[in-house]
Amino acid sequence: MQSEFGSCDHGFHIEFPNGVYVSVQFGTGYYCVNRRGYHNPFQSSADAEVAVIHSHDSWITKDVFKHLGRRELEDDIAGYVTPDELLPILNAAASWNPDIHGWIGDSREE
Repeated sequence: MQSEFGSCDHGFHIEFPNGVYVSVQFGTGYYCVNRRGYHNPFQSSADAEVAVIHSHDSWITKDVFKHLGRRELEDDIAGYVTPDELLPILNAAASWNPDIHGWIGDSREE
């Protein structure tokens, strides 16, 4: 599988060859500064809601944040993620190893 982008009127998603899907949403109703705004498909935002999912059914957002040493998440969705915070999340998602449910060199590796 190749990496691929997808879009919707409130954001975008990226799917990596390892089966990890990252959703980035920043419109009305999502956990971002536009949460209570009006619907605008051309909206920009200072932050976004991010979810990291493996094979569309296993949420790994909490694992990614723990791996990066970020704040502990209470939910499978990370709200108010800035553009500067997004790049390490994308890199971690792209390097996720589903065979070990972690990252190569991670202490969970067998």
